[in-house]
Amino acid sequence: MEAWDITSALAIAAGIEALRDAGIPLVRHYRRTTTGGFLPDRWRLPTAMADETGVIFASAFPGFDNLVDEITRFFAQRKRSIQL
Repeated sequence: MEAWDITSALAIAAGIEALRDAGIPLVRHYRRTTTGGFLPDRWRLPTAMADETGVIFASAFPGFDNLVDEITRFFAQRKRSIQL
């Protein structure tokens, strides 16, 4: 999630809401541990629906906000080092 900008995060949330509005539940899946127990792993579509269901997410400039923030920090640091 650290690589996502606000637009990507909101798009993922909208996709989850779209599934909920369509009445499609997300199901908690578990993974087996080396001792034979189970730990929560991730949320997925129900197995019967997984091959036929999806949400399309497209972005022309993913991470653009992060790029602008990085460039801004670079030039702010550069300005501070020149003033010293």
